Amino acid sequence: GKAASVHSHALISITDNRGGDRQPAYYFNYALSTFFNEAISGMGGWASGITVKGWHEAYNTWQLLGGSNTNSPGEWYFREGIASFGAVKRIWHSGNFDPATKLGINATAADSDKLDGKHASEFSASCYLVNQTTHGFSVGDAIKMSGSTWVKVIADSIANAGVSALVFSVTDANNFKYITSGLLTGAYTAGADYYSSTISAGALMTLSTPEVWTAGQVRQYIGTGVAGGLLIDIDAGDEIATSAFNDIYVTGMSFNNANRVLTLTRSASMPDLSIAIPFPEEEMGYEFRDITKGVAQTYVLDMKVSWPYTIKSIVCESDGTLTGVSVKINTTAVTGLSSLSVGTKAETSATAANVTVAGDVVTINTATSYSGTPTIMRLKIKYQRL
Repeated sequence: GKAASVHSHALISITDNRGGDRQPAYYFNYALSTFFNEAISGMGGWASGITVKGWHEAYNTWQLLGGSNTNSPGEWYFREGIASFGAVKRIWHSGNFDPATKLGINATAADSDKLDGKHASEFSASCYLVNQTTHGFSVGDAIKMSGSTWVKVIADSIANAGVSALVFSVTDANNFKYITSGLLTGAYTAGADYYSSTISAGALMTLSTPEVWTAGQVRQYIGTGVAGGLLIDIDAGDEIATSAFNDIYVTGMSFNNANRVLTLTRSASMPDLSIAIPFPEEEMGYEFRDITKGVAQTYVLDMKVSWPYTIKSIVCESDGTLTGVSVKINTTAVTGLSSLSVGTKAETSATAANVTVAGDVVTINTATSYSGTPTIMRLKIKYQRL
């Protein structure tokens, strides 16, 4: 007679249905059944599982399945279909899923670096790929060009100093990426200023208080530690002219980098002596490789000014000629740099409206006028901190 609506069994036998990848019509209507099969597409060997056919052939049938080989791969799969089953889909669980590398259900655009495992800095205009046989670099190395070869920098002399980039990533022994500005991810102390090392080639260092230098060394600021890495803002650097003071009354000295004041501590009831040292003229270099002729384009040179400075001049060149190029602080064109013709390399001085304050944005803007076929614009902006 008809079975009871609720009853129990000690076990459910597994149906051996090998001999082909069985499709929904093979399984019983209105039933949950089991299977053991060697030919299910995408499983790569023996598999077993359960089939749920809630109604008949005109309705969806689904399966949960796992490997039944001689090993334990720790993977489960799901598939479904009406006339035929679709591809098997992997089921994520705590053994094969790392949430730290995936976007969560409430993810925002700020988390999108997880989509492909690449940090957004790699796609910035200041991140470049280099092929150099046996380069010998590691991530974070301070480097510069020496002839046609990239080398590590050590700030023990003018000849060896001059950081122009940091290694962003290493693909293999012959390929690496470098970055000239932006964020370099890594373990850096938040709030600490980093300088080119005078001791180890390619390394960075923080400074002691008071600072200790030897004549001939180069003091080159590279960036400041922030949450998540190093915010790069490479300085031109200053050569140390002398390593000692001969004044017998001087017992110590300190240098305030924020206001460029050197303080000499003196003995014999003599007052301390403070000396203001003006900031040297500095430079920032750029190369824009996506110039579109006939299209007005805007490129950011300083996305947020950290400290006030005066724009002194700009050196520009292009492989064609761009007319009507202007440098702007926020929306105001810098006088003298407001209608440039950029072709053969030339330097043009700013004459007014060229002083920034903290928070300003500095841009260079092309116009629609051109001649030739310009595709690249290189420039160097010269400035002096206030």
